[in-house]
Amino acid sequence: MGHLYSTSFAAPHLFGDRSDAFEAAVTNAVSPFLDSGVLTKDNALTVLGGH
Repeated sequence: MGHLYSTSFAAPHLFGDRSDAFEAAVTNAVSPFLDSGVLTKDNALTVLGGH
């Protein structure tokens, strides 16, 4: 939830009094993918630099 709330499209103030419902919906959606209660994100990041 912390990551979602840190984004501009899911900032806490956007949900108002519906934040509990949003958190429940997210929890229900990701539950099948949890490994011992933890959602793991595996991705690669490439940074190209130049001058």
